[in-house]
Amino acid sequence: MIILGMHFGHDGAVSIIKDGKVVSYISRERISRVKHAIGITTNELDLALREAQISVNDIDYCTVVSTQNMEILNGLIDDFSISFEKHKDHKISSPLVALLKEKNINVSNLLSFQLKDLFQSEKLRNTIQYENFSKACLEKERVANNNIESTGYLDSYVMLERWKNGISLKEMAMLNVSSFLENDKIKNGFHYPISISLRGKSIAGYFVNHHIAHAASCYYSSGFQDSAIITHDGFGNGFSYHSGLVLYGKNNNLYPLSPNHLSIGTLYKSVAIMLNLGGFGEGKLMGLAPYGKPNFFHQDFVENWFGVRRRFKKVDQIRSWKEYCYSTAKNMGYDMSALGDLEKITDPINVDFAASTQKLFEECYLYTARMSHSLLAKSGIKTNNLCITGGTALNCPSNSKIYNEGPFKNLFIEPSCSDDGLAVGCALYLYHHLLGNKLSINNENTFVSPYFGRTIKEDEIVEALKTYDSKIIYKKSNDTTKQAAQDVFDNKVIAWYEGKSEVGPRALGHRSLVSNPTYKDNWKRVNKIKEREWWRPFAPSVLEEEADKWFAKMPFPSPYMLFTGQVINSEKIPAITHVDNSSRIQTVNKSSGQYYQMIKEFYKLSKIPLVMNTSFNGPGEPIIETPEQALKFLLNTDLDLLYIDGYRVQKKI
Repeated sequence: MIILGMHFGHDGAVSIIKDGKVVSYISRERISRVKHAIGITTNELDLALREAQISVNDIDYCTVVSTQNMEILNGLIDDFSISFEKHKDHKISSPLVALLKEKNINVSNLLSFQLKDLFQSEKLRNTIQYENFSKACLEKERVANNNIESTGYLDSYVMLERWKNGISLKEMAMLNVSSFLENDKIKNGFHYPISISLRGKSIAGYFVNHHIAHAASCYYSSGFQDSAIITHDGFGNGFSYHSGLVLYGKNNNLYPLSPNHLSIGTLYKSVAIMLNLGGFGEGKLMGLAPYGKPNFFHQDFVENWFGVRRRFKKVDQIRSWKEYCYSTAKNMGYDMSALGDLEKITDPINVDFAASTQKLFEECYLYTARMSHSLLAKSGIKTNNLCITGGTALNCPSNSKIYNEGPFKNLFIEPSCSDDGLAVGCALYLYHHLLGNKLSINNENTFVSPYFGRTIKEDEIVEALKTYDSKIIYKKSNDTTKQAAQDVFDNKVIAWYEGKSEVGPRALGHRSLVSNPTYKDNWKRVNKIKEREWWRPFAPSVLEEEADKWFAKMPFPSPYMLFTGQVINSEKIPAITHVDNSSRIQTVNKSSGQYYQMIKEFYKLSKIPLVMNTSFNGPGEPIIETPEQALKFLLNTDLDLLYIDGYRVQKKI
């Protein structure tokens, strides 16, 4: 069975699933070179089909998902359209269809058009949302002028009165929702059947709820046979289920149990914007926080949207947090003039604001995990496993805190936990949950490769090398791992380009800049090459079998760089040790390819089983995808060497 998964929101992507396995995945940002690029074009679709070695005629089903409220820009794909007519191949009942018919509601009245509303509004021109989405949407002008075909996105599905009215996390923990496991309206109420026309073929399709797709992307990749699941991202203010859900996964089924009504993701994003770290500056905020102290943290803010509103008499949670921190800092005598000044970003007011917000984030998420565990227990559900997903799951210190202090023994987060993983999640949801295909009994604890990018053939590499022949010197070797290890040992900064690129925003060894972690100056040196802020930290890639000798207080293995640990021998590896003695770890094994062998060779030379690793990209651009992009980076920066699938490349002097 072949399912086409399409995510049309920011971080747009196409995936193709064959019999429950990902056979191709194409991210639009890697092709367009625009970070968080919105939508899908014919180009990405064709690349995905080619990678999977199939044609449109081979597709059995199609699933569609988007960022909350963001419409489907279907005018970017040739011969593609969506209708809400019943398809002959629709064999799955949809409680939502029956519910809308009963209430005499036309589904078109539930569709949202966020981009159209945003780009056609004069009032919203100066908002941060406009700035973010106008950068990510290459078709902004066409949307503004109604010159592009679009279909609104459906993100409002089955709704219970309890979910609509909202409850605190503490109240949620007291609920018994065991009946939800048998309630078809809730269990199957988060999809809607549609018909897809693609290049003359009519395909049965399904809209899938945003957070259900997040949950599916994580749970069906986890290897667990059962698990609690928490989804949350930077959208929404906590109302309804648009900011996240608590679910339970059992075998091939996903059971929505309750909205978590969290707004900590939006709050975190809001503080990053306030400090002028950018609209997608959450990662920078996470790196800035260890420089400060959480002097403004207050336990009363540790709850969801409704819990905090009640404590503070219905005051807006996000605004009240910022106002509280500001007034507290002012009363404590901080220099407020430096707030949000990028030239003074490491001044006390900025770093302490960041540290306080980071602590609030961690405590809120830990409390959510504990309350979710109580909700399951109250409902007679026992599991040792927890899946966390959505963009907020990229917060590594929070993940480690939940692992170290939370009530679950095992914790899994997929590498594409942000919106780029939705294309995979919606397809897996259809395959397993809606169509009833069982999980593999051998699935438990298996490593899911993050290397989903397209196959780069040697002909493409050779062609790119010849294009820049006058500017580079290159040589191919049957074993470049020893030479690369020697170069890193000799304190050269190299780029390592191998096979398919990794999915998600973290560099995991196939598109990485690599350097010697024993030289502290490499911290500033590599930041300069990447044109990043000097204070931004770096992560290590460490041999899986040696990791626990160098890092503590985190789960092992940690293959996706989604947890922080405490460094045991920080004096030996200062370049990857942050100011709070933490480090964001990626463990590598044979599944990481030649990257693993290169680090083993470095270990032989240095007695250090790890290298400093960061993403192979310049400022404001996505991770490198093609050989030509890699060569341009080499020629335009102070990078010493490029290793590209067996070729050692350097600039001519």
